[in-house]
Amino acid sequence: MAELCRKHMISDATLYTWRRRHSGMGFSDGRRLKVLEDKNARLKKLLAE
Repeated sequence: MAELCRKHMISDATLYTWRRRHSGMGFSDGRRLKVLEDKNARLKKLLAE
């Protein structure tokens, strides 16, 4: 794992945080989460304006 972290220039802590947050999540779940995060960001931007 340490070699992969170095290859992709991320810290071990970042990897373990990501794994804890997204463990058990399938590809379609990840895609749905990304869509919801994007939509949330757009709504926050509209609210700020």
